Amino acid sequence: TLGVTALYVTHDQEEALGVADRILVINYGKVHQVGTPEELYFSPRTDFVAGFIGNTRVVKGTLLQYSNSSVEVDVAGRAFTFQPTQRVLANIKQRPEEPCSILIPVRPEDVTVVSKCEEHETGNTFEGEMVLATFQGAFYEVELKAKGLPPLMAHVPIRNFHDMDLHSGSKVRFVIRDNLPILIGTGKSL
Repeated sequence: TLGVTALYVTHDQEEALGVADRILVINYGKVHQVGTPEELYFSPRTDFVAGFIGNTRVVKGTLLQYSNSSVEVDVAGRAFTFQPTQRVLANIKQRPEEPCSILIPVRPEDVTVVSKCEEHETGNTFEGEMVLATFQGAFYEVELKAKGLPPLMAHVPIRNFHDMDLHSGSKVRFVIRDNLPILIGTGKSL
């Protein structure tokens, strides 16, 4: 560290995440979050930050129930379980007993394309279609479609891609990690 304070303005997320100790995210003059690159990436406080940092797709759901360590969310008519941070759980507990909108930011590294015959411990498994695959060197970036979800992206290692014989139009199963940051409602700052 040089011991120098500098203010650097950029619209390049990768550059900001790579060089900054702290980042201030502003949209139309409103401060959405200040924090380390890791805090913004792994614990976004608003849906704007969640959608802005990284190649994120936001999945919408409705809170069904919660416990001290997990929440059950209705996504596309199915119940899925997530393990949010204690801060998010505390905010959920303070809400009145009414239907609660939940936003789940999903990035390519949060989605795993699996072989149709593989069994998984998580219930966060979807069936869908691979719409597009873009070669990125060590992996393919694929776009996935499934009923009730926005198009999701995933990184599939090149060997897995070829072993599963994937191509546009392939029917696939994919798993969404269960320890994602979740947000309460649209635009709600946590």
